[in-house]
Amino acid sequence: MNKYLETYTFPSAMWFRVLLFLSTTILICAGCQANTSVTPTPTKLAKTDVPSIVKAVTTRVTVTPFLSQPITPSLEPTVTPPIIFLPSISSTATPLPVTNEVAFEVVNQQWGTTNSVGVVKTTVYLGAGARLLALDFTDPTRLVPVWQSDVLPGIVNAVLVKDNILYLGAGTSVLTFDISTPRTPKLLAEFSLSGSIDHLILDGNLLVATIRFSPSGTNENGFGMLTMIDALHPNNLQLLDSLVLPWPAHGVALANGTVYVSHPTDDTFYAISLREPPNLPPAIPMPGVPLIYSLQAAGSTLYLGGSLSNIMAWNVNDPSKPVPLWEKQAKPNSKSGLGVVQGFELSKEKIFIASAGLHGQKMEPVVLENSALDIAFPDEYLSSKLVVQGDYLFLADDGLVLYDVADPAEPVLISRYTQPIVWDVGLVGETGLFIEGNGDQLDKQTGHLYAVALPNLVSVGKYSDEQRCQACFASFLKLFVKDDRAYVTVVEDGLRIFDVHTPDNLQLFGSLDASNGFANLRAGDVAVADGFAFVAMSGECNGRNLTIVDIHDLNRPRQVNTLSIDGCIEQIAIDKNMIYVAAHYADRLGGAVYLFSNQASELQPKGIISFLDPVLGVQVLENSIAAVTTAGIQIITTVDLDNPTVVANLLIPNGITDFAVMDQLIFLTTAVGNGSGQLYAVSISKPEALYAAGLTQLPDAGGYLAVGDDYVLVGNPIMGLILLHLKY
Repeated sequence: MNKYLETYTFPSAMWFRVLLFLSTTILICAGCQANTSVTPTPTKLAKTDVPSIVKAVTTRVTVTPFLSQPITPSLEPTVTPPIIFLPSISSTATPLPVTNEVAFEVVNQQWGTTNSVGVVKTTVYLGAGARLLALDFTDPTRLVPVWQSDVLPGIVNAVLVKDNILYLGAGTSVLTFDISTPRTPKLLAEFSLSGSIDHLILDGNLLVATIRFSPSGTNENGFGMLTMIDALHPNNLQLLDSLVLPWPAHGVALANGTVYVSHPTDDTFYAISLREPPNLPPAIPMPGVPLIYSLQAAGSTLYLGGSLSNIMAWNVNDPSKPVPLWEKQAKPNSKSGLGVVQGFELSKEKIFIASAGLHGQKMEPVVLENSALDIAFPDEYLSSKLVVQGDYLFLADDGLVLYDVADPAEPVLISRYTQPIVWDVGLVGETGLFIEGNGDQLDKQTGHLYAVALPNLVSVGKYSDEQRCQACFASFLKLFVKDDRAYVTVVEDGLRIFDVHTPDNLQLFGSLDASNGFANLRAGDVAVADGFAFVAMSGECNGRNLTIVDIHDLNRPRQVNTLSIDGCIEQIAIDKNMIYVAAHYADRLGGAVYLFSNQASELQPKGIISFLDPVLGVQVLENSIAAVTTAGIQIITTVDLDNPTVVANLLIPNGITDFAVMDQLIFLTTAVGNGSGQLYAVSISKPEALYAAGLTQLPDAGGYLAVGDDYVLVGNPIMGLILLHLKY
């Protein structure tokens, strides 16, 4: 069996926490001078040169001594204790040595973002997370999955088909497939590049990839690259040349052997000629306009997709002096108004537009008249999320949507291939759990809890929530699993408690919402102990943002206390009679761990440990705690909080998004990456000597995870759901 290929029968079928990477380098000095930044211009890059993206992190811990009074619902602490600075541990986040005591094996992957689509006869190819799917539409009213690849090296962002060859941009790899038999693609070649591929362009035998590099300490917006590849022999791709761009190309177009690139934050475009292979000449700067999100080109006409459902056409006979021809705007959507043009397709008479609402809402495709005189496509191909073939329009949009456009003025929805959007995840025995919020579908106002069987990730149970607060945005946010209960926080609409001991029959066990006196419970994180729920208020910082609810009787839940925490709460942890609250500051850099003793929900403050990095959470060890920040892990003794000591510090390259603990290991996912993410296993068996015991690559950064005896479950909307087997 070829690598990346398998036959397959498809199963039935968070808000993202804001990722805070605020501390790349923190310098404390006297008389430091500000640096002046200069926007770079496109430069040539030698084939062997790969830009170095290094994140330097400085971490410091401080402590606030015990407060003398307990926090009550009606009184705020009046004591402002002095801050004691501990010695700082500072390091550069360079690659970690890994002992490989822990190994990971990818078992399965399902779902994920859909960014690009290609069509051949009655087969449509769709990138979904880290897989390529093939769907049959012989009957346009039924999109039937017939094939999927194995898990690919990264997220599929670009699908391009020409004749019997399919070109795929997955993570940092270009892959080619023989699709002469459309429903059984055969892998021909894999070609690795240095960054994450966003777009593919084919001009004759020249394949062009636009590449994205993540933000770094020296370039807060990241940068891009355009790479030219010889594709004369699809089974033997050859690198020709590369050109560095000042930003990742957002809009990309091709016409007459010239590639046009743009970024919505810049009013300068660039034109790059492909007429001098094997070399790329210097890019030609073009006067442009900002807020352009997509491009297309035909002959000497460049089309620009804007942020208000608008298309502009320019004559670019001389790319350095574009001449505006016309601008048209589609009618506002009845629900979402005007939208950002995410992609569009040209025909001789029409322009088919795919847009998203200004707040991310889904919108139906719209059609404009094409007034340009020049329309020709001589052997030019681009990857796209929108394809028009005959009377049908195919749109990659959280799955695949098929429209009949025989009457272009009135596109008619024919069929839809849907898949869940994976947010937070959990594990209960041999069952995986994940939540799906309503995301950008603001009209639906609902969320879902899914149960999937391991290891095949087939959906075995689903609970569809009902909105309790009619005036609220009700979206599932976080999932906390304890025993046979799943606790799901709901933005602006309280807390749901599910019985999950029978995965194929998920039952709502209880709810805190507007119907029982909790209309103002904007739940973020949650922890449960001894019949009490400790609920962090989502979006509430520096106010009464920790609520304690008696849930002994879920028919009569009762709020018993509220507390004020300085900052925005990320996680609540409970160990015996201690409560630990991890937060990031809302008005300054850094974060803190707040310590309370807990006696029947009466909390007594015991101390505050402050950090220069936002704190994601805390794990309690014997006589110490492991604080997980966005930059790394610190072990701090808690025997004497008047004199805490940092005994170990481990900085994680590319930062941290989420973590989970099992036995003597902390598992964590990285926050940023160029076409991939990482999953680490960090040993805390000797807290004074932290080290990486295992490491594997993930298709994307920013994953949420759960850990069981044999498996690690990782998910987010981009990569979908990934199951890995643990080996010790």
